[in-house]
Amino acid sequence: MLSLLELTVRLPTLLWDRAAASVHPAHTIGVIVASAVRPANPDAADQTFSQLYQPVVKFRYVVNREGYISTRLYDNRLSNTIATFDRRRAEAVVRRFRPGSAVTVYYDPRHPEHAWLLRGLSREAIAALASAGLLAVLTLAALYMGLSPAF
Repeated sequence: MLSLLELTVRLPTLLWDRAAASVHPAHTIGVIVASAVRPANPDAADQTFSQLYQPVVKFRYVVNREGYISTRLYDNRLSNTIATFDRRRAEAVVRRFRPGSAVTVYYDPRHPEHAWLLRGLSREAIAALASAGLLAVLTLAALYMGLSPAF
């Protein structure tokens, strides 16, 4: 996951990348290799994220006779997966993608190694975009009003 500052700085690039790949994605049939819910704890010393759950779905697919494996759920770098406090939501994603089942795999025709299973933005990505937009507006308003940081 990206920090709010990274997201604000990289937002234009991230949105452009998403738009370029999502406008005309190609698709093929793939097979789910594995799916499970795991705790999303990026830093073992930091217990902040100990209550987050992440559905992990691994799938394989073939494009132009070349095999690929991916774990991306979404078609962008903003939110390639879901990390949620709601374990049931993570479990619902895993139930949707049972090992051995055939699925539609979307991929960037220019870079077939970039593939995903779900189209659109996750709730987490939408929240991140809204937060980044609010932060940008507040920062610009503070600069316009001549406010300086307290540190």
